[in-house]
Amino acid sequence: MAQIIYGKKVIDKSGTGITDLELKEIFSQAVSYNRRLRAGGQRVAYCFIDPLMHAFEAANHFYFSVMECQVIGKLNSYRTGASPIHALHDARLLVDHGLYDAVFIFGYEPLQSNRKRYGREAVMQAMDIFKGINLLSCYNGLAQLMCKKLGMSERDFIHLADLLYENYSRTYLRLHPQGKLPPRGPFMAEAGAPLFRLTDCANPNLDFAAGIIVASPQAADTLGVPAARRLDILSTHSAMVEASPHNLAGIVGGPGRLFPHLQQLFVALQQESGLNPVGEWQRQNLLLDVYTCYPPIPLAFLLVGGFATSIEQLAPLLAAVEITTDGGLNLGGAPWNNPVLASLADMPALLAREKASLALVHGNGGIGEAQALALLQKGAGS
Repeated sequence: MAQIIYGKKVIDKSGTGITDLELKEIFSQAVSYNRRLRAGGQRVAYCFIDPLMHAFEAANHFYFSVMECQVIGKLNSYRTGASPIHALHDARLLVDHGLYDAVFIFGYEPLQSNRKRYGREAVMQAMDIFKGINLLSCYNGLAQLMCKKLGMSERDFIHLADLLYENYSRTYLRLHPQGKLPPRGPFMAEAGAPLFRLTDCANPNLDFAAGIIVASPQAADTLGVPAARRLDILSTHSAMVEASPHNLAGIVGGPGRLFPHLQQLFVALQQESGLNPVGEWQRQNLLLDVYTCYPPIPLAFLLVGGFATSIEQLAPLLAAVEITTDGGLNLGGAPWNNPVLASLADMPALLAREKASLALVHGNGGIGEAQALALLQKGAGS
């Protein structure tokens, strides 16, 4: 079974950038692993989670200038918020089918320094994926459709959005006791999002780099990675429907089926792993890391996954259980396509110190059209 044998991330909010020398130092163990695997004749593949700008150049530069690659036989790149789990799925297949011994999955997203280097307008233009129809208004449309579908008032939705923010805040302040929370802010009707406040939105004001290494148990043994520092990849699934501001109803789903493409992932995950995520979560044996870009997405995850079986159960759930591991995209940061890579990179160390033996990581891309799930388990000896 393929395992995650390494995970690390770095976040810089200053906008001064992270140099290649700093990246080489931060990821020095990964650089060493890469060198040792190649020297030992192991078959190594590479995946890269694209940044918002200069995508092709980023992957090429990172692996040759930071990871010290000389020749790369296989390099794939990925471009949605759900894609780190897609990359994990591909890596798992490559390893489990004996095609490669290890796969490096890295990403580098200099959003804040690009904002300083090229200007805010250039970054905003790059984010304009629907050419004039902004993401905020699309997610606001999803929220309105969800309210109608669930028989929920917009006032109730706003209350749940407040509870989500409180949930993220508890996690963030637990991890950063001296941290300061931003003001909740006014509603953003002028931006086409009257149901959202600024702190309901993903916060991209940071530079970020992270990576994980997926390997066979034999390759992990060769590198001397202790069993307690490995995570078994039990299940990975992703699905996509049409990505269009004119297909919001198709994303939310028809009668009786909320986010059907996400629903099918929960079914597939349970069938493949033989585990019931809700049951494991109720036994406090499962950590959740939910994608929190805008309120409709985490609410859909909790309902579709069966963690809450009605909208009435959402409020007590959010008051009792943290649903992110770092404060979510709102407070922990949102490096465009890379937030889930941050979650995956944190998991080896996080699960090692938690009582829970399982983690469920959720990915979301675009305006909800791309969904992904990854179920991970502590390795033997943890």
